[in-house]
Amino acid sequence: MTYRFQCVGPSCDRCCVGTEHGGFVQITAADALNLGRDLAKITLTRVLRDADGELRQDLRGELAMYQKPGKRCVFWAEGEGCSVHARKPAQCTKYPFWESVVRSWEQEKERCPGIGVGPKLKLHKIRRAA
Repeated sequence: MTYRFQCVGPSCDRCCVGTEHGGFVQITAADALNLGRDLAKITLTRVLRDADGELRQDLRGELAMYQKPGKRCVFWAEGEGCSVHARKPAQCTKYPFWESVVRSWEQEKERCPGIGVGPKLKLHKIRRAA
């Protein structure tokens, strides 16, 4: 299989919207330091209001912002796109190279306009990125 990917930029929200099962953004300690003031602006109220979700620890004890099905990530700002694109969390940077997405690459094309575009990628490099 040939893998191609090129992000179409911060105005695309396809990977920032939860699926029918919902979604989450994991915030590691390194992410929190990198995001700094941007993360401080995200309050529990905004998480609940904008993402209709919740702020809690995931199974590994990391902070995660959960959104309900079909809701956008809390970092998404209407008319602006990703408000932290330049410093986005590691989880976001690694998309679409998550193992679950690589296994369903052809299906994910329907969701992500950047899949199938750009230079050919080697599978070993994709696995290293994830």
